[in-house]
Amino acid sequence: MTAEYKTLPSWSPPARKNPSPEFHGETTTAVVHEAVGRALSMWEHAESVLIKLFQLLCETETLSVP
Repeated sequence: MTAEYKTLPSWSPPARKNPSPEFHGETTTAVVHEAVGRALSMWEHAESVLIKLFQLLCETETLSVP
């Protein structure tokens, strides 16, 4: 069974707001949660590819002479 890896939808960081005396930070942590979730998801995809590569290298026959 082969897995088909799909790329994540494009993402760009939110616009930066200039600090002001009235602005005390974002009202929610949704931006941070989304960024962390996307980073973890990308890491899982990379890890899956590395696992498949390791499996391929372990299961192939060697060309060395015994």
